Amino acid sequence: MDNLVLVRVAAALAAEIEGSLLVHVGEETETRFRLVFESGGRRIGVTASLHPVLPWIGRPPGPSASRGQPAKTAFAAGLAKAFRGLRVARVEKLGPDRVLVVAFSDGSALVAELLTHGANLVHLDGSRRVVACARHSGRREPAGPRRAYEPPPLPEGRLVRSERRLETSTRSSIARAPKARRRSRR
Repeated sequence: MDNLVLVRVAAALAAEIEGSLLVHVGEETETRFRLVFESGGRRIGVTASLHPVLPWIGRPPGPSASRGQPAKTAFAAGLAKAFRGLRVARVEKLGPDRVLVVAFSDGSALVAELLTHGANLVHLDGSRRVVACARHSGRREPAGPRRAYEPPPLPEGRLVRSERRLETSTRSSIARAPKARRRSRR
């Protein structure tokens, strides 16, 4: 997923799911996870794909109440147990690379690292320590349980704006991104 596209996706997801409850975690395939949130009686489906070449996160077309298959792996079952019924506190894009954080009301979080050939979902506890991850990337030492979470490093030789300029440009990109409209069901 392109980094600038992720800025807009983060803003749209924040508008849609901040304040909602997570009601279901399921798996569509080994590399696709389905999260279903509920807000005001409306269900909102979000899919995270860890496909090695085209990782992405977002609202796929089709019925948003679709739940996917029940959790098959220990990772997905752990997510379902830990996050079900928690309220989403915030959704934010983290740093200069393709990392999105869904933070919950108890301080825990689900981090989507959407890097080509290194995509991963990471479950963090309230003290930002790794509880579990969906995949272990060969590019870096895998995030092990109970280690402090560190975002993946940028590729070597990649130029990054100063942190202050990056923060300012990210904030202005998010502000310019069209806000998703909340649809009310009547």
